[in-house]
Amino acid sequence: MPLLDIGQHKALLGTLVADMVLQILSYVSENERVNIKQLQTGT
Repeated sequence: MPLLDIGQHKALLGTLVADMVLQILSYVSENERVNIKQLQTGT
């Protein structure tokens, strides 16, 4: 029995990784939106 056996939980692991990537992209895009808005208003 390997220490990290993902065979049974491969779909769950893929979903977790996909959710994490989406959360990171959402965070980055929100920060970019705020930065652009600040540059447009001059604050």
